[in-house]
Amino acid sequence: MAGEINKRWEKGKYASLFFYRHKLQWKEEQFNHKFPLAMYFKPMIGDKKNVSILDVGAGMFNTVGCLWHNVDIQVTCCDILADEYKKILDEYKIEPIHLIEKQDMEDLTYEDKSFDIVHCVNALDHCIKPEKAIREMYRVCRKGGWIYLRHGLNMGKERHYTGLHQWDIQPVEDGSCEFIGNDTVFLLNDIIPGFKTELKQEVGNEPPMVVSILNKV
Repeated sequence: MAGEINKRWEKGKYASLFFYRHKLQWKEEQFNHKFPLAMYFKPMIGDKKNVSILDVGAGMFNTVGCLWHNVDIQVTCCDILADEYKKILDEYKIEPIHLIEKQDMEDLTYEDKSFDIVHCVNALDHCIKPEKAIREMYRVCRKGGWIYLRHGLNMGKERHYTGLHQWDIQPVEDGSCEFIGNDTVFLLNDIIPGFKTELKQEVGNEPPMVVSILNKV
């Protein structure tokens, strides 16, 4: 089973790289510049004057932003396909304003309690073992910090389990959310208790997404 999962992931990787190459010009124009963080960061920033953010599974560019009024924002972006993205950017002579660091979200190399906010959008459903990635995000989040997860509703089913979309994520009645895939089902709050999950429209014209937030105590 593990070999089959890895084989599907490798096949999905090339589909993802094709997508990024096809959307490269649009993504560069939209994201390869400095722009403000979305308003959903406001309660996570609070009254801090210095905030460190880790964006896990960031993709080719920093899509989070880096500006907030009177606050020094330090954004670290990482993705397991960072080397492949860099080859595409080099090919088109594009210089990203934020370096995307190569990291496996299931085995991050950052030290414990390194970041005020750990942010992950549309990436956990790409993992072979998302439960490991969730534990890693918790590990690198500081006490009093935040973990913010936002994912499409049941994207595995929506995309017919093609590309890197191997898991379905959906909210459940107790305020948690359920991960379904690879003959495995687990609840987010069974991995790390305390997440609050809801289906909500968080950004612009984006459809309602599964949003899970944890304030680490």
